[in-house]
Amino acid sequence: MNCRLRLPALNIEDAIQYTLHHTSLKNLTPYEAISYTWGDGAIKKIILLDGKQMEVTKNLESALRYFHLRKEDRVL
Repeated sequence: MNCRLRLPALNIEDAIQYTLHHTSLKNLTPYEAISYTWGDGAIKKIILLDGKQMEVTKNLESALRYFHLRKEDRVL
């Protein structure tokens, strides 16, 4: 199972940065699930995953901006 950990951001305009963590079902970290398959899949934006650029849909990038927490990590 994969969990993406949102790194804290002070401003909504900050770069979207995640790290990917592999975990087993026996040691599952609590997480929140989101659905992001809506919208035009052809329009792309860039986020950072483990420090590398990754293309995602514009709607997912927008949703992730609003899911960020200012002072702590969030697992999605």
